[in-house]
Amino acid sequence: MKLGIDPAAIHALAAWFRDHGRPYHFRRHPTPYSVWILEVMSQQTQIARAEERHRRWLERFPDIRTLAAAGEEEVLREWEGLGYYSRARNIHRAACQVMDAGGEMPTTRDGLLSLPGIGAYTAASIASIVHGEPVAAVDANVRRVLRRVFAAPDLADGRIETLLAGAFEHEPAGVINEALMELGEQLCRKTRPRCLECPLAEGCLACRSGRTELERQKPGSGRTRLSIAVACLRCRGRYLVEEAPQGELWAGLWRFPCRIIGQEEDPEAVVRQLGAERGLRLGSLQPLGGKYTGGHTRYSIHLLPYCGSARRALRAGGAGDWIDPREDGGRTFPTLFRRLLEALPVKDRKD
Repeated sequence: MKLGIDPAAIHALAAWFRDHGRPYHFRRHPTPYSVWILEVMSQQTQIARAEERHRRWLERFPDIRTLAAAGEEEVLREWEGLGYYSRARNIHRAACQVMDAGGEMPTTRDGLLSLPGIGAYTAASIASIVHGEPVAAVDANVRRVLRRVFAAPDLADGRIETLLAGAFEHEPAGVINEALMELGEQLCRKTRPRCLECPLAEGCLACRSGRTELERQKPGSGRTRLSIAVACLRCRGRYLVEEAPQGELWAGLWRFPCRIIGQEEDPEAVVRQLGAERGLRLGSLQPLGGKYTGGHTRYSIHLLPYCGSARRALRAGGAGDWIDPREDGGRTFPTLFRRLLEALPVKDRKD
């Protein structure tokens, strides 16, 4: 089936979306600002969870003027738990840029691309959904659907955009873009696609042949694994935290003293060294129970936290704060370190 040529397939897809599209809050009254924030949030999490955070975000920053007027720390705090904090910084920078230019977001894909952190997919999504511009918003869901439809695992984004240009002659671009994304989420999933319910099944070459499986990722093409020794050091019921410097992981966010280690290094020995570098004399150390793994752009991260008491306070000139883990003082922590903070033993006695 040539999706760009067959109007019946396009109409069937649009009709399916109107009947089965999830009733997300942002779809009731889409604005450039609300669609922008949700699209960025949903890049690293399921849209259902992103929508919950989206609601909270709009309560805190209801419009682009409020966002631009906020401090970066406020923005990062509201973003906590979503990861990839550079995206939150870019959102804030873009809001400031919009306000400096008069307060109105650009209405076209090309104009939106001029804003920090807005890429081709997000720009096309905003321009098509809100302003009706006939441009293709190509994400992983859209690629998966069309690669199955044409049984072409290497179908390039440029070819997809050409195919969809024809589809936009029969249905609004925003409707088709959202329908393909939703189809990829609900039916045309990575595994066990629900082909019998799919509005494109009749002309889908993968469905016809019964070969709907996707090629597996090639070995070595994933993220680099990082093991990080983490010092959870306690003094008089408080723990030492530091702001990560520029150029390091989680720059500008708060974390415990830590260091990337090699396979042959002993994480406990590294934690003792981290304490010594900060003028601390440590007692016995114990590994913190639990599994602390996650991702950060190019890396798969495994934290190796050790807890122990510190015999001396932070030496003069040290860069850090001692905090009660129950009261973070409004600091923003990466998700993994927030989990550590919540798992730490709290002792009211003097260590």
